[in-house]
Amino acid sequence: MVRRCSNRRTRAFTLVELLVVIAIIGILVALLLPAVQAAREAARRMACGNNLHQIGIALHNYHDTYKAFPPAAIWKKEKNGPGSAFASGSQRNFTWIALVLPFVEARTLHDQINFNLPLLPQRGSDGDPIVSKTIPTFLCPSATDFGGVNRHGLGHSNYAGAEGYDWWDRRNHPLSGVFNLNTAVKIRDITDGTSTTIAVMECSTQAYQPKPGVAGHLHNGGGIPRTGGSNNAVFRCALLACNTNNDVHQNRRLPRPDGNVAGFWWRGSPFAMQPTYLHCFGMNNNWPGASSRHPGGAQAAFADASVRFLSETIDYPGENIDGWGQGSGVWGAINTFTGGETNISLD
Repeated sequence: MVRRCSNRRTRAFTLVELLVVIAIIGILVALLLPAVQAAREAARRMACGNNLHQIGIALHNYHDTYKAFPPAAIWKKEKNGPGSAFASGSQRNFTWIALVLPFVEARTLHDQINFNLPLLPQRGSDGDPIVSKTIPTFLCPSATDFGGVNRHGLGHSNYAGAEGYDWWDRRNHPLSGVFNLNTAVKIRDITDGTSTTIAVMECSTQAYQPKPGVAGHLHNGGGIPRTGGSNNAVFRCALLACNTNNDVHQNRRLPRPDGNVAGFWWRGSPFAMQPTYLHCFGMNNNWPGASSRHPGGAQAAFADASVRFLSETIDYPGENIDGWGQGSGVWGAINTFTGGETNISLD
């Protein structure tokens, strides 16, 4: 049998056809990528909300045990009250997060802490400083902008307690938050209603700064993540209560973690802050306020342990619109627990 050779050749793609195929693939990727990113962010936001719900439940379990929510911090060994003279070595600087550790499946870490001694020099069973520890429940999966920056050996948290309008302690004052300075709030104290009073809210690790021409406080939204890279970040410490406002701390005789009273102790490049936030700075606007990397707002755990996503455009008219002694707008109302606002709608 004689085989005949075929002169037919397999036709290849022309350059034009190849470019068309590449262009089509590029268009498909461009169309699908935002949807994939949105799906991933939705998953991260759900995980973040679950963290906040667990924190809310932990606060209630703490309240069941100790008949009050934890204070924002235990600053020192008390002898004669919050304004008493400070004795050398009596600094403590435990945050509210350190106090709720047994209720967020971190009892092992809690049991390594000696609450009768200053926290800063203490080390865990592994030899590492206690203050360097992070707790997974207190990390938002969307807040990945911190990177590998030096954090001065301090563990961080993406969730902070609602301190109130500003730094000052005003026990049961209409401008006080659930984690007001030197205050242990009981559920019965929350006369505005636990379902409309924020207990804990997100604070991103990079924090925010206002855009040029936008007010640094009394304003919601409009901010941008702090420029200058991770070394210019303001992050919340998880376990160590820092000394951030010099006027307040000297007036109240609240010690720094190193035992001194005068001056700031919040490190630098990046800056460390205790895990609370101030509502006068709004949301996603400036570093002392609440913030997140979720688009358009941040999530909050309310005093009844429910979790809501709050838009950064939430009503906040500004300072003292309703008179000094009341939270301003919806934002001010939900950040205070005894302001007299009982008909707040968040829908």
